[in-house]
Amino acid sequence: MKIVLLILAALFLLLLCPIRLSLHWKNDLTLTAGWLFLKFKLLPKAEKTKKKAAVPEQAAAAPNKAEKAAQAKPSDTLTQYADLLPDLLGSVKNCVLFVLRHTKVKRLDLNMLVSREDAAETAIAYGRANQAVYTALGLLQSLLKFGCRPKINIGFDYLGREEEAEAWAAVSTAPLFVLLGGIGLLLSLLKGLLTREKEKETVHTV
Repeated sequence: MKIVLLILAALFLLLLCPIRLSLHWKNDLTLTAGWLFLKFKLLPKAEKTKKKAAVPEQAAAAPNKAEKAAQAKPSDTLTQYADLLPDLLGSVKNCVLFVLRHTKVKRLDLNMLVSREDAAETAIAYGRANQAVYTALGLLQSLLKFGCRPKINIGFDYLGREEEAEAWAAVSTAPLFVLLGGIGLLLSLLKGLLTREKEKETVHTV
């Protein structure tokens, strides 16, 4: 019994170890994930050349009966799950918000240089850039916990040089909260399916 409790305690502690996501953007997006001593590069993905296996012409031209049955009436599938869309969106929204509330921002830096051909266009573009960036920052601050002070540097240049933009970001969250959010999503979907089935049975019995 003690061994089982120790294993459960160890698993619980591992689920509390945060997952780290780091982002860097300048022309291309680089995204890396880390957990404990592990580190994975998510973007950009390494290009792999895959050889397509040769498919006999008869097999390609004549799909089996299972494929025909699956492709027979796609409208039926759409009709069946169309009513579940509002519940699905609501469930996804709630679960995503739950995970975001337990996500902490470790770093958020942005360097941007706004430049146009003349002074008037530069001033307009500079104002729009500030409005867009600080509106997005306010939205992020309302959804996420910030463990750092965002460093936003937006400059302007009337000489018409090439515009530049570079951003860094790092966030972390515990796998436990991601797991709980996924379980909540599954339970919400199952509840929606059961409710729909009960409604259908009621209609048929009437």
